[in-house]
Amino acid sequence: MAYASRMGNSGQACINAKRFIITAPVYDEFRDRLIEKIRSTAVIGDPMNLSVNVGPLALKRQKELLMKQIKMATTEGEATLTYGDLNLKMQQEELENGNFVSPMVLEGMNSDSKSYKEELFGPVFNLFKVHTSKEALDLANKSDYGLSSTIFSEDLEKVEAAAKRLRTGSVFVNSCVVSGSEYPSGGIKGSGYGRECYSDGMLDIANRKTIITRKPPQ
Repeated sequence: MAYASRMGNSGQACINAKRFIITAPVYDEFRDRLIEKIRSTAVIGDPMNLSVNVGPLALKRQKELLMKQIKMATTEGEATLTYGDLNLKMQQEELENGNFVSPMVLEGMNSDSKSYKEELFGPVFNLFKVHTSKEALDLANKSDYGLSSTIFSEDLEKVEAAAKRLRTGSVFVNSCVVSGSEYPSGGIKGSGYGRECYSDGMLDIANRKTIITRKPPQ
């Protein structure tokens, strides 16, 4: 689920998972299994090739920005680059000048750093270890953005309480975030106003007219 939620469209979707907040008892196993999933699954190359599942970034300037952000995250942000290659070289000559980026895993970024406040728009997994549910929620809410979130847990009673505390426009439980016509989608804080999809979305794009009719005076 973590791999799918981050790697859709090579990490270039607004509802891709951006931060992964994991409790200490399962953190190491999660990280190791995630890296193994990336290593065994990600095939980088020409997106017209059906065997490829990680294509290039959309723009050269986006790749340059992402590389700059990652370098800043590992210096000013104190993060550790656990997996990935900042200097990815494509084996096919015709792809050498493409905007290809290696899937990467960052760990331990300082949440008070400038890097933490920025969105990494590409195939980068940003992992954080926490020790309590409160610490997890406080870290999740420590953001200027609030589009969507997801919680994975077997304790559904605790999940319900956590979902109410998360300051995001939507919360998915034990599932990746997706957008669909059967429910409203949209964010809060820096992630915008209003809703799309469902009846809420229809009302947001409609010019509603109010007509008040009363009986004529006697």
